[in-house]
Amino acid sequence: MNDFIDDFLAADTQTVSFDSQQLMAYWHELVAQTDSSAGVAQPFLTTQFLQILASQPASEALDMKTNGWKISVSKSLLKNTLVTATLTTILRYLGEAQLATAVLPTLIPMLFEIEQIELTKKEEEIWLRLPVKKSKKHLKTAEEWYESLPENVRNQIHFLDFIEFLDKLNLAGFADEKHGRYRLFIKGKNKFKITIT
Repeated sequence: MNDFIDDFLAADTQTVSFDSQQLMAYWHELVAQTDSSAGVAQPFLTTQFLQILASQPASEALDMKTNGWKISVSKSLLKNTLVTATLTTILRYLGEAQLATAVLPTLIPMLFEIEQIELTKKEEEIWLRLPVKKSKKHLKTAEEWYESLPENVRNQIHFLDFIEFLDKLNLAGFADEKHGRYRLFIKGKNKFKITIT
């Protein structure tokens, strides 16, 4: 992934500073190695970036400097602005062929926040003790799943903790939840889940 994007996604703060030099560095690292017309397209990228940013109600005024500009902006607004300006510029100047090489590896992680959810050993042990069946219609309430645990396991986990455990299974793709009822999957049969917030 692009070094700048790595750095700013990893930042602990919700607001980041971004300037004209960083935009140029970002663009050159993204496409300069794959297309000779990247330099010609850069002014268009800058114009698009500033226009999109200025049209957002949450954006702050630019701090114009002698050699460029600097802005403090939220990470989410900066991500959205970079993605939109980059896609517009690539489609206008570099063509669709550059989408696969330039956009996918760098911009896709910006569009989706990927959270890897792993079960602890304890959670995996509880999951393995549940009587999970292959039937797609095997839906149970949290209470029913809790009661289906062996008594010695049930004695070691509080019901409210068990509900959190079921929600974690759902987030991780190891279960489905519909109207307060859960369908659990057999280990190894989990599915990839995208949650849009």
